[in-house]
Amino acid sequence: MCKIISISGSHGVGKTSLIDLIINNFSEHSEKIKFFKEFNSGLFAIGFALNGKAHDFDEVMFSQQKAFSLGYETLKYYLDRKSDKRLIITDRSCVDTYVYTDYFLKKHPEEFRKYSKLLEDMKTKSQEILREVNHVFLPPFKDFEVLEDRMSLNDRDIIWHNFQECFLSEKDAKCVILETNSTLERYDEILQHKEITPVIYSA
Repeated sequence: MCKIISISGSHGVGKTSLIDLIINNFSEHSEKIKFFKEFNSGLFAIGFALNGKAHDFDEVMFSQQKAFSLGYETLKYYLDRKSDKRLIITDRSCVDTYVYTDYFLKKHPEEFRKYSKLLEDMKTKSQEILREVNHVFLPPFKDFEVLEDRMSLNDRDIIWHNFQECFLSEKDAKCVILETNSTLERYDEILQHKEITPVIYSA
C-alpha cells in the first residue's frame, strides 16, 4: 500500500515551495516517490469567490464538489494499491476542499441548507482521509502579507484556524503541524518526523 503525505494549509503559506524543495532533493528516487503538485486546483475558484469575485454561487459549489470527489477518489485509489510501496506527496488533499467549502458556506448562511447534505458527506469522507493519510499542516508565515487578489489575510487566518479545528477533532488523525517560519526550516523539520516520512528515509 502506498504511504501518502499531504501538505495542507490555507492560501499562500508555502505548500508548493516546500514540495519543490523535496522534489529537488529527492529527484534521484523517482521510482519510490510520486508527487502531485496543485493536487486540488478547484480551490483557486473558491479563493476568488471568498474575495467576492465569483459570479455564480452554484457554479463555485459545483467546482468544489467535483474537486472534492476527484481528490478523495484519487487518494483512495493509491491507498488501495496493496503491492505499491511508493510514497505519494500531494499539494493539498480533499480535506482542504472540505475546510474551504465549510467556511465558504458559513459566509453565505442563506445557501447553507441547500448544500448541508453535500457538506456532511465531505466531512465524513474527510474524517476517513485524516485517519488514513498523513497530513502536514503549514501555518501562515508570520511575515507573509501578499496574497494578490486570491484571498484576504483575515480569511486566510480564519481558514487556518478551521484546519486546526477539523483535524484536532479527529482523534485518530495522522497530522503534524510544522512550527518554523521559512521553507528551508520547514523542510528540515518535516525530515525530523521519521514516523511521517519513513519512505524518504529508506530511499
